[in-house]
Amino acid sequence: MKGFEFLGTLWHDIRYALRLMAKTPGFTVIAALTLALGIGANTAVFSLMDAVMFRALPVQDPKQVVLLHWSANKDPKFHMFLAYGDTKGGGFRASNPSGDSFSSPFLQEVENSKVFNGVAAFAGGGPLSLSGNGPATSVTGQVVSGDFFNTLGIHPALGRLLEPSDDQPSSSPALVLNYGYWQHAFGGSPSVIGKVVNLNGVPFTIVGVAENKFVSLAVGNVYDMWMSMAMVPRLNPRFIARSQDPAAWWLLIAARLKPDVPIAQQQAATELLFRNQVLHADKPLLTEADAPKLTLVPAQDALIGASGQFADPLRVLMVAVGIILLIACANVAGLVLSRATARNREIAVRLALGARRSRLLRQLLTESVILAIIGGALGIALAWWGAHAIVTMVASNRTRPLGFTATIDGRVLAFTTAVSLLTGILFGLLPALRSLRVDLTPALKEGSGGLSG
Repeated sequence: MKGFEFLGTLWHDIRYALRLMAKTPGFTVIAALTLALGIGANTAVFSLMDAVMFRALPVQDPKQVVLLHWSANKDPKFHMFLAYGDTKGGGFRASNPSGDSFSSPFLQEVENSKVFNGVAAFAGGGPLSLSGNGPATSVTGQVVSGDFFNTLGIHPALGRLLEPSDDQPSSSPALVLNYGYWQHAFGGSPSVIGKVVNLNGVPFTIVGVAENKFVSLAVGNVYDMWMSMAMVPRLNPRFIARSQDPAAWWLLIAARLKPDVPIAQQQAATELLFRNQVLHADKPLLTEADAPKLTLVPAQDALIGASGQFADPLRVLMVAVGIILLIACANVAGLVLSRATARNREIAVRLALGARRSRLLRQLLTESVILAIIGGALGIALAWWGAHAIVTMVASNRTRPLGFTATIDGRVLAFTTAVSLLTGILFGLLPALRSLRVDLTPALKEGSGGLSG
């Protein structure tokens, strides 16, 4: 019964607040627009932070995907080490040698061990010259293992994706296009399947288009197309000698965990493979004293890409818009406080008739929260426009796509709702408490005098 009584009084408070706002449209519009500016700015920046820093990997069940990471007390004696800006370190440091790149022979050992449910290796393919679709253009490709798309759970938007049969030296060169690149360069035509284009003079057959949500594993590293790792020697003949060299570390390796096997067990098995390769190969790259170690890092945490360069500016921007929201709250609190002065007699009459101060406090806070919700609703439209304006401005100074966009999704709406409720309490609490400290006798006399006059 108490729950129904509470809902009944709450509904009464809401209707009363809406009637009061309708009687003072000037105050309502000014206050709502002021709050919309503050809430909208905060929502816009949060939507960007969500896209850059808090996004989930665009793969199936991302929590089960890990990235292999090595560390040691000394740099391995490798002939080549390549990193592509996908991970935090992006390489190794002399003071604390570590990295995420491995050799092709080590990848084969991991795949043959069947430790994981799937293994997805990848590496930057560098700029490539594409011809056969109008004038020759420069494109960016990524080379991936044959089980890359299957391991990550990526689906085709058109045609098919790369398979293990495409990742053999004798395989016919197959190509998968990025959805955005397909739309831009081929007009989104379904007839692209089976079309032959030349990459660095090598003919490739387009077999499919990846689904729209998959741009890359790391923020900011956008690739126009994907081809199998077996095609690297054809695209770059000078790389043939290094592609199978145990001392050439150029591949990043992601893996999907087996859910029924403890992660510690899978890590131990993979670390054993790594230690055998670097310690007991024909030409050891490290010694026992170098303490080589391999760990499995959640891919969500490791594959940050270019988000690092956007993180600090976004944090600063979040502080700035937070200050704007506080200023908006202060301004609206002043408006509410000035209006509360005109409501002294109303408050005094209700108190004289026996209304509880807690009940009146809830009524006044309900009015403030509703006003904040109206401001939040208007702020969502402002946030959508502001976030897209920021993305457009940043993208205009780059030659490559950003790889992310700001969207108003469930988390952003939840953030806006929370900010609106907090804002309503923040700017409404002090005026409400001050209104309840009204002196009844002078307030009632003032009202009586006003009526007789």
